[in-house]
Amino acid sequence: MSKRFTDTELFENKWFRKLPIKYKCLWHYLCGKCDGSGVWKVDFDLAEFLLGEHFDENEAFSKFEGRVRRITEDKWWIVDFIKFQYGCLSLASKPHKYVMKIAESHGLMGELESMGVVVSQSEHKGTVRKRVTEKVRLQVYSDDCYKCQYCLEHKDHAELVIDHIIPVSKGGDSSRGNLITACVKCNSIKWDNTPEELMSKIERENLVPLIGLPTVLHRLSKGLDTLKEKDKEKDKEKDKEKDKEKEPKTDPDFEQFYKAYPKKKAKVDALKAWKQVKGMTPPIADIVAAVEAQKKTEDWRKDGGQFIPLPATWLRGGRWDDEIQQTKTAPEKHYFN
Repeated sequence: MSKRFTDTELFENKWFRKLPIKYKCLWHYLCGKCDGSGVWKVDFDLAEFLLGEHFDENEAFSKFEGRVRRITEDKWWIVDFIKFQYGCLSLASKPHKYVMKIAESHGLMGELESMGVVVSQSEHKGTVRKRVTEKVRLQVYSDDCYKCQYCLEHKDHAELVIDHIIPVSKGGDSSRGNLITACVKCNSIKWDNTPEELMSKIERENLVPLIGLPTVLHRLSKGLDTLKEKDKEKDKEKDKEKDKEKEPKTDPDFEQFYKAYPKKKAKVDALKAWKQVKGMTPPIADIVAAVEAQKKTEDWRKDGGQFIPLPATWLRGGRWDDEIQQTKTAPEKHYFN
């Protein structure tokens, strides 16, 4: 068994001082017998044998007031064990990696991440999950008036935690719309359930109804609507980016040609044509010279230039090689007196 830290201020805690002696002993027993992630495999027969006291399981659970959670029928989890023993877990630390492996085997990683205890990337997914910073945590508490959103009771700061309405393990994230204030007790009841699953659990196990749960469900539905709108906006932005990508990129030689060309129409098509014929064209100076020469022809000047081809047509036709026919001018007539 590895060595563990002991809370030297435990006896200053009013909750602990009010515990009967045998439950004080049981608490120390749990903290010593749990595994590296704070999970104790329930065995009251052994606890009673070693401590010399009789314990009622339900009474013991209620005495610890949300500081332990039932994660299965035969496993209790000391909620703040990891935070107290290790602080924030990081994959950069070998001992921490071992603790994270144990926690993952119990399905606790999502909860630890929501508590801000795990700060590094998940090994099995290779992605970084955004942790709830202390600034965000305090902002959520303030927005919710330091009141648990499930039981609607005001609590001291030490009795509050941040709850992911949709658990991280079930696809929830740490966006503001998915975070609410919960007390330790309600959070232990909710555990790793969605609000809908929590309602079913309350009915199935005949638990005391959480009067704030309908409001949480309504808040979730509003949040989902907002997320849908955000997703639509993101999709629009992505479509715009794709359209931009589809737009061909220009180059200086083309711009010089287009500036010289008299008919400024269908520039995108002209750029496509430019790229198609690039490599077969003479130097840009010769192309511009050909355009300037053809500007002076009768075909390009008559009827306001309506017979000037589109720049894309001119390029695809290789019209820079067209022979220029000089405009014939009538001979001057001389009159004699």
